[in-house]
Amino acid sequence: MFGLPTFLENMDVRKIHRFGMAVGWAAVFWLGSSGLSRGAQYGDAVVGVVEGEVLTVYDLQEFASREERRLQRLYAGDELRKRLAELRRVVAQRLIERELVYAEFKALGAKVPLTLLQQREDEIIHRRADGDRVKFEEMLAREGMTMEEFEDEVKKQLAIDLLLQEKVYRFREVKPAEVEAYYREHRSDLAEKAGVRLQAIVLKKENGKYSDDLEGTVKEIQRKLKKGTPFGELARQYSEGPRADEGGDQGWISEPTGKLKKVLATMKVGDVSPTALDLGTKLYIIKLSDRRDTGVPVLDDKLRKHIEDILREKNQKERYRAFIDELRNKFHVETPDDFDHLRTPDK
Repeated sequence: MFGLPTFLENMDVRKIHRFGMAVGWAAVFWLGSSGLSRGAQYGDAVVGVVEGEVLTVYDLQEFASREERRLQRLYAGDELRKRLAELRRVVAQRLIERELVYAEFKALGAKVPLTLLQQREDEIIHRRADGDRVKFEEMLAREGMTMEEFEDEVKKQLAIDLLLQEKVYRFREVKPAEVEAYYREHRSDLAEKAGVRLQAIVLKKENGKYSDDLEGTVKEIQRKLKKGTPFGELARQYSEGPRADEGGDQGWISEPTGKLKKVLATMKVGDVSPTALDLGTKLYIIKLSDRRDTGVPVLDDKLRKHIEDILREKNQKERYRAFIDELRNKFHVETPDDFDHLRTPDK
């Protein structure tokens, strides 16, 4: 049984699991994110009812607005309508599940500790308004939300997070035998693809630090390499690529193509490309750091940790679904059969 006040008072805020996609803190940052007033007319349409708590199209729009705008930038026509309908189904489902968890929290007679509530509010105000409470209240007002409504939403989300942490996300130790069984049963899934690991010194052909003398810069780097200067050190000094600070490490590449594939075919591990590769807008001096064939990795500590994470996540998903199914049987829920009729309101 869920330990009520004692469990809550001992809860470390840093261990509270954030609930779901945008369904958690989207209501806090911001409820007005859709750019519509809280009194929007289309918000009267009902998408679900949980223990008398009505969820409207407005609620759905609040939580889905950011993702809807992303989809509207990427798609149009029938494809956009299809993706929006699916998004709204998912978000409506999450909203209903959120209300179910909150209904259970209230049914248990649990309370959110005031110290935890204050801590979370302070974190949000610090993040959004540099800790200036007056400024934060003004920001809320511009979004049509009062401080009391904000506090209620924070309290509600904390209640949901706390109960989910207890029922679903509490740490579970994975036994060595479970890890070994998973390793045996999923060897093909765990197999590493053949690939190469590269380091690169990247020089921009235009508007770069060395654009005026690319040839001279390449020769300077090559001279230093011949003298024994470590490749990573030169990458940190010269490279204009995104991973210069990491010594130019590009990670593992499973399927090199074009010019890169051709030059790598002539290189051994530890070799540096004899010339700079011209790949469009940049020149690349490449070092082949490592090469691997396809194969199942050894069950070392790193892989054990990876499998533990997989099993722990799988267990959490199963516990979450079982908990939600239990709540659906306990509380009264009404939902329409189809959300395709929901439309983004005209701007």
